Amino acid sequence: MNKFSLLKLTILTSTLAVITNFAVQAEVTEQSANSFTVKHSFLSNKNTSTARHEFGHVGRWWTSEFTQSGKGHNMFFDGKGMHERMPNGKTITHLSKVEKENNQWVWLGALGKLRNEDAKGKMKISIKEQHHHTKVTMEYTVTSDSLVSNKNWPKYIDKMLAAQMNSLKSSLNKR
Repeated sequence: MNKFSLLKLTILTSTLAVITNFAVQAEVTEQSANSFTVKHSFLSNKNTSTARHEFGHVGRWWTSEFTQSGKGHNMFFDGKGMHERMPNGKTITHLSKVEKENNQWVWLGALGKLRNEDAKGKMKISIKEQHHHTKVTMEYTVTSDSLVSNKNWPKYIDKMLAAQMNSLKSSLNKR
């Protein structure tokens, strides 16, 4: 391999490493000493009505890994929030619906591991038409004074939202 080819290969590899690293970290859109925001989006060729309908059937697509019951199909929405049926017959609330603002649904509550922590969460969901597609966006902001000692929370929430969005996208594509 000549020096020029080696240089091109080195530049290409370095560029790909930087791009890949940026893409992975880009999902945590804001972070401070006591808060962070994680945002994930995808485009679907389904119409907004179909996307909203599928989103509303959270038990079809919520991944079991991020439930307390161990079963994604135990998740459900009602007019007041997002809940989970537990094996003992009780129901727990993960998110409480607050309002609709700027064409987004807004819920408050702690998801996953954060339910057992002193953490406050704000979930914004947007499902809207964008250039003959439907764009689905989930944005979750967590605020907690415990964040300083729990630096893995942003990575955990990023992983959780990525899993949910991938599962929702897959479920939507089957419709």
